[in-house]
Amino acid sequence: MLWMDPDNYLHLVYSKWTWGRDASKPPATLFYQAYQHKGESIYYRYRSPDGAWSAPRCIADFSGASWGIRYGWFYPSENRIYGAWWEILNKETNPSTYTGRLMFVDGAKDAWNPATAVKALDYSQAAGQQIPLDSMGVDTSHVTGEVAIAFSIETLGAALGQDTAEIGRASC
Repeated sequence: MLWMDPDNYLHLVYSKWTWGRDASKPPATLFYQAYQHKGESIYYRYRSPDGAWSAPRCIADFSGASWGIRYGWFYPSENRIYGAWWEILNKETNPSTYTGRLMFVDGAKDAWNPATAVKALDYSQAAGQQIPLDSMGVDTSHVTGEVAIAFSIETLGAALGQDTAEIGRASC
């Protein structure tokens, strides 16, 4: 996200990630099954009106962990930035199991609140389970100032074509 605020500060939210080959997978393993996250983080910087950049500030750090970012959305309002993303933990079990957390953070310049989980899902992609979908939005009410996250969750059906999706909402 790139945003110029009313005071002429340029705000930048960005993700840095690296991939690495999973050494436990045989050489003939398909590319998308053999590679995994080695680290992925969300950073924030700003440029002041005089052109000086702030040092990078890590908003969410997953370096060296099995957590990864599935989807993120950041929204500026007034002089703050509001952000949300799904964090996915691959528990690396057989069969595969996961934990998904919908995270929220807000702040600007040198004042950021810690990221907090507003929704959590444990799943193995079996029928009847809910899994996070890659769509969300963050917005603020211009009347009350309330911050809300709209997000999507899919419930897996027993057969192809029987999946259902729902929209959720969380106030922050």
